[in-house]
Amino acid sequence: ILRPAQERAATAKNPDVEELEKKVRELKEKHCQLILEKPKLQQVSNLLISANDSGDFEMDDCCGSMNRARVKDC
Repeated sequence: ILRPAQERAATAKNPDVEELEKKVRELKEKHCQLILEKPKLQQVSNLLISANDSGDFEMDDCCGSMNRARVKDC
């Protein structure tokens, strides 16, 4: 039979385990957020693709300037 102090020690979690469980909860929340954002991102993607296909928008012009800005920031 365990004494009260031993019971607390037996049920106390390792700090590393608590940290990992916290990280898992955070990742699950982020995963849910990404799932909720996916339809909106897909809609924007489809609009950009159709604009590019119709000739109203040049993907290279947009992405090229974005890539140049990224390189400049590095």
